[in-house]
Amino acid sequence: MRQLIKHGVVLEEVVEKMKNDTNEFLIMLPLEKKQAYARLPNNIEGYWQAFVLEEQNLDLYDTFFLTPRPVSQRNMRFWPTLPTSFR
Repeated sequence: MRQLIKHGVVLEEVVEKMKNDTNEFLIMLPLEKKQAYARLPNNIEGYWQAFVLEEQNLDLYDTFFLTPRPVSQRNMRFWPTLPTSFR
């Protein structure tokens, strides 16, 4: 599941493009490429994997968090270059 929270985007095409790019990053790229954008200690931004235990089932979730706004707080170190349209 992907969530865009308080994004301020009203154009559905823009939201769909972001969903597609995020999907391509999380599903299509190999783990080694995703780890180039790994979250740093004590930081919420970046890529990481979370393990969730539910009723004796262990699930692995890919998580990717970015701060797009305000632009002054955007850390491009975590913005993937693949897919090329992501940025």
